[in-house]
Amino acid sequence: MCGIIGSLYRKSSNFETHSVRMNLLKRMIKSVIHRGPDAQAYYTDNHCYLGFTRLAFVGGPTSMQPLSNENKSLYLICNGEIYNYKELKRGLERKGHRFSTFSDCEVILHLYEEFGKKTVGKLQGQFAFVLWDKNRKQIFATRDRFGICPLFYCKAYNNFIFASEMKAIFEDSMISPILDPQGLAETAFIYSPTPPNTCFENIKRIPPAYSLSIDLKSWRIDLEQYWHLPLIHKKSIKGSDDINKLKKGLKEKLEKVVTTYTNHGDEPVAVSISGGIDSSALGYFSKNTPGRINTSFGIKFSDQQFDESYFQRKLAKFLGFKHHEMYCDDRLILKTLPQVIWHTESPLFRTAAIPLFTFSKFISEAGFKTILSGEGADELFCGYPIFLEGEIRAIFLNNKSEKRAKKDLEGFLQQEVSLNEFQKMKREYQTNPKIIPGFPSHYSRWKATKKLLSLFKKNYLREGADRIALRSLRTFMGNNQEEITNLGWAQHAEIITKQEGYILSSQGDRVFMAHAVEKRLPYLGEEIASFALQINEDLRQHGVNDKYILRKMMEGLLPKKIVHRPKQGYLAPNDTPFSQNKTKGSYVEELLSDRMIKKSGYFKPEMVRDISSRLNTLCKEKDRKFIESAFVFILTTQVLHHLFIEKNKGLLSN
Repeated sequence: MCGIIGSLYRKSSNFETHSVRMNLLKRMIKSVIHRGPDAQAYYTDNHCYLGFTRLAFVGGPTSMQPLSNENKSLYLICNGEIYNYKELKRGLERKGHRFSTFSDCEVILHLYEEFGKKTVGKLQGQFAFVLWDKNRKQIFATRDRFGICPLFYCKAYNNFIFASEMKAIFEDSMISPILDPQGLAETAFIYSPTPPNTCFENIKRIPPAYSLSIDLKSWRIDLEQYWHLPLIHKKSIKGSDDINKLKKGLKEKLEKVVTTYTNHGDEPVAVSISGGIDSSALGYFSKNTPGRINTSFGIKFSDQQFDESYFQRKLAKFLGFKHHEMYCDDRLILKTLPQVIWHTESPLFRTAAIPLFTFSKFISEAGFKTILSGEGADELFCGYPIFLEGEIRAIFLNNKSEKRAKKDLEGFLQQEVSLNEFQKMKREYQTNPKIIPGFPSHYSRWKATKKLLSLFKKNYLREGADRIALRSLRTFMGNNQEEITNLGWAQHAEIITKQEGYILSSQGDRVFMAHAVEKRLPYLGEEIASFALQINEDLRQHGVNDKYILRKMMEGLLPKKIVHRPKQGYLAPNDTPFSQNKTKGSYVEELLSDRMIKKSGYFKPEMVRDISSRLNTLCKEKDRKFIESAFVFILTTQVLHHLFIEKNKGLLSN
């Protein structure tokens, strides 16, 4: 992973403008140098300015970017890894292409010479790249299939500017950071703005599995989707259901992918283990396939409610890993929150991202640039309660007859349901489709988060911001809900909102690359994802049993207590770090004061006072979840405002 930045200017540069543009390029690079502290380089011509800051993995010093093809008509900057580059390189060499570096990214240039924009569909990896085609006077940019690597852009005046992080774009004095009301609303409500939008006005992100092109002549931005999630359609034959064949196939694919990810590059690789089935399976395959992994990392929380270190140690001992444990307490969360928001460039609705920021530093200081991690498995193999909830809600939505609903429910749960149990489930799961239309799986979650919109000052949000959000999301997803199975639609929504917009960003690239640590995610390799999404849905969400096929595959390979351990989602304390005795005289007290709330202008001061006073009081669990989410969202929005709009960098030295 690295940092990439640059600009395309419609007007040709002269001696005076070149100096100004070069100074901007250098400021942009400096703002993201944490992503690649090993080396920096540039390319410039009359219209295009490219910058690169390197975190070195593959190819040594000769692989420094920007890279060019033989006749200097194409220039490339790429953040990420191309895992199938050796296979692609052999094919290109047979066609007469000659390579000048050992970089995995050089294959992109030669593929583009052969296939143009279709190049990206041939790549396996996690990447974001920008290619300048001098002959066509065109920028071609893209992101990987799931959006592991970020890429933002802004079209302002006669300048198209892009970067791995938005802070680099704000180095241009013509582009002012302004928080976008709808972007904030969608972050609170559905966990992230619908692509291509962000929390900032006029700043966009290239959506996952999309490519962007812009040329000097038309000066029009074109977005094109190059890959679609291979979801099971209602009219198609059911996915594969031979469990023994599937277990064997999944095992072989995971072994292959983990081996590839482990042996890619010249740096040692470790594995992050949480104690759950996803990372434990990766730990097993990384230890038992050709590679160099013998080290694991985990987080130990002082609060036992969130601590999974017992299971992490148990797994590490079983696999023979040298295990490193980072300790996290309330003080760490309170102290590092502003630095985390500087890197996430987005508000948070929970504190889970904050320990990961220090965790990446901990990994880096132990001498590692790369770590394998289990993100993606929950979305692909149905590890979240929303998938079970969605299937049950759909049964009640689709059946007017109670008799038919009861029969379908028993078929799904694979057990008899008494009349009393049925009525209880009906009360709990029967959905009012007008509240969260079109998303039965996310009904409970989004019904709860919708309350966060009441925090905003009157007239700050557009009327019906929640309806706008859901309409935008359905449009982005393709408006094909009637063609996709209920489970497939739920997975698609989760992958677009929570996974790409939050987990891969605020809990992923942004906090790990803050300390130049690359997070490699084998489950989100295209080969694994496509295989998983074509497995019969009953073998992913098997009644009340989540990640059924993954657990069955690991039986006999890992201890039973780990294989069949109920899911404990990764979370961190949302309340105790911000108790009044800990925050007195701190940035928290200052930013949540009436004066500062009124000055920033987003929230109702009376609601902020109420939420703050109730944070550390006893209340019902349902109310507590709202209070904690509301508090974290308000605080992190205030921090975001003061860092980017007020430019108060003093917060970073708290």
